[in-house]
Amino acid sequence: MTESPESIQDFCSRIEQDSEKEISSILERAEFTAKARADQILKDTDRKCREMFEQAEEESVTARRIILSDLNLELKKISLRIKGDIIEDAMTMLREKISRYNSSPDHPDFLIKLALEGIGVLDASEVVLKAGETDKDILTEKLLTQIRSRAKEHFGSEIDITLDKETIKGQAGLRIISGAGNMLFDNTIEARLHRMGDDLRLLIARKIFG
Repeated sequence: MTESPESIQDFCSRIEQDSEKEISSILERAEFTAKARADQILKDTDRKCREMFEQAEEESVTARRIILSDLNLELKKISLRIKGDIIEDAMTMLREKISRYNSSPDHPDFLIKLALEGIGVLDASEVVLKAGETDKDILTEKLLTQIRSRAKEHFGSEIDITLDKETIKGQAGLRIISGAGNMLFDNTIEARLHRMGDDLRLLIARKIFG
């Protein structure tokens, strides 16, 4: 049995409508999928941007901390270097002041103290005193007699004390040498400052910097 033209037309019309509905459904699903994918991409991008920003911020904080730490360390080094220079300048001034001490009326007593200190260290019955170049005119026979007298009082026995005719070039103070020549105690101003160096620098630092 042959369908009527109207029935064929209706059939085609239904197919066309169903096709349009299917296409519309496919397009809607595609649009939804595309929108969901776009949303997901935006979320991922936003998350990555936040992570990158947070990482950059952390790296920036770390970098600032490192820079500040290095800067503080460098400032401390500069401060210590400046303080060291000031302390050494003070030590130089102290040396110069002591080198001029031989014009003081107390200087002969100071030389007696240097001699007795050296004699006590060597613990010898015979010693030779060698004067610094700046003290050769002060260490007279009269002063040498006083040193012998003070040594007898201090150590309770006679000490044979003689004076070396040679002097210590460019130095102040005394070198005390045992009679046998096998022991020496350097009590020049420079040697004393060297022995007392750390204590003097600490004292100067406390006086200047508190």
